[in-house]
Amino acid sequence: MDKQTTTIIAVVAVVAVVAVAAFFVLGNNSKDYSDTEIGEIGTYVPIYGNATGDLYIDKEDVAMLNQIIDGKMTWDKKKAPFADADQDGEITSKDVDLVQKIINKEKCTVYYLDYYDEVEKVNFPLIDRNIAVTYYQQAEACNILGLMDNIKCASLAAAGQYCTLYPHLKTLTDNQKFGTTGSSTLNDDAVDKIVANNVTVIVSTPSTQNYEPTKALREDKGIDTINLWYNGAYCYSTLMTMGIFMDRIDKVEDYMDFCDDVVKKITNKISDKDKKDILLMDSYYASSAKYSFIASDANGSFTMINRYLANVYSADDASQFGFVQRDIEWLMANQAKYDAVVIAPTPCGFRDLRVDGTYQPGEYYSRTDYNAQCEAQFETLEKTNAHKNGNLIITSYDNTFGYSTYAMLPIIAAQLYPDLFSLEDGLEILQDWFDNINKADIDVDKQGAFSYTGSAYEVSYPQVEKI
Repeated sequence: MDKQTTTIIAVVAVVAVVAVAAFFVLGNNSKDYSDTEIGEIGTYVPIYGNATGDLYIDKEDVAMLNQIIDGKMTWDKKKAPFADADQDGEITSKDVDLVQKIINKEKCTVYYLDYYDEVEKVNFPLIDRNIAVTYYQQAEACNILGLMDNIKCASLAAAGQYCTLYPHLKTLTDNQKFGTTGSSTLNDDAVDKIVANNVTVIVSTPSTQNYEPTKALREDKGIDTINLWYNGAYCYSTLMTMGIFMDRIDKVEDYMDFCDDVVKKITNKISDKDKKDILLMDSYYASSAKYSFIASDANGSFTMINRYLANVYSADDASQFGFVQRDIEWLMANQAKYDAVVIAPTPCGFRDLRVDGTYQPGEYYSRTDYNAQCEAQFETLEKTNAHKNGNLIITSYDNTFGYSTYAMLPIIAAQLYPDLFSLEDGLEILQDWFDNINKADIDVDKQGAFSYTGSAYEVSYPQVEKI
């Protein structure tokens, strides 16, 4: 081969390498993005720069932005509401540069749409940060992402009752814990402790009460805040937003693979026409003689069970968090419409053992105590057909209102549809959850109070091993 031919081949090779590099940096400009449209909650991350409206910030976003800049397509703000990465109101090369920085994990200011429907900015990337959490679901998210040890400050709703599940929380001192076991509110004490512990990221419950405190900490102290919803259809989008910010995308993908597999196993066996009609009950309040039902998509427990397992009673007058109260007269008048009642009481699940009102780290909530609580709830429903037929199913609100909902669905499915699902398979899935996703040292056959294991009430479905 002569020198001239060699030179030509070398030049062609260089051009090819440059072309390939340009594809990965600039994106595939030949693809048609004109029909790209954002989907429903859970199918996209609310990060500005997410032009294609999916769960990633990647070269596809770069390609679509370049097509808008080049005039090959028109920016439809309704279809692509997150395309404007730098939030200046137009699509320019600066947006491409910012998206590329996110892809490359370079330091920059990144904008996202929070649960309050306001644009927040973060000092990207949120790597090696001191974290504060306001509730147990936020602690759960950090554990899934492999960031439990980064929690330096936590509410007692997490650090006061989940120290057996998450031993790191037990190491927090009183100066690192705030609030009460039943609250996610950032009060003055919480704010002071967050600042004193050099927290740089707050993963917050986006409640009305936390709006002003997180805003002040963000604007006055420069602390980054994540104000995103944490259950139901939001699980994927919130966790992936955190994964992008905190460089934990691989952990989120493991979580989504687990959840997708659970959903596939359920939907392969249950069609919409075969779903049972159920009431999803939170509790009975003797003081008002009212039943509290979970009855709207504002509550993640309703969303997941209604979407995948059963047709759940819904009500237009449900509260902000999906609850509605009904009396015994309403229940008796309407009970014939429902095949079963699924009860999800609060103080149970995988919380610490509680003795005389005080949580004791080191041992899980007693199944004996849980069964007594279950039986008290069952008694309030003794006049219903569901009670008489053994179709009162009890689970754990902890594990149906958060990221772990998917892990509990197979166990509820085995009790609603014992002819279709195996309780053993459900327990195996729950164990896999704690072994590989929300990692914790637990044997679900022996620990945790998440399903009725007593004998006082005769159920129509398989039970976890009785005690």
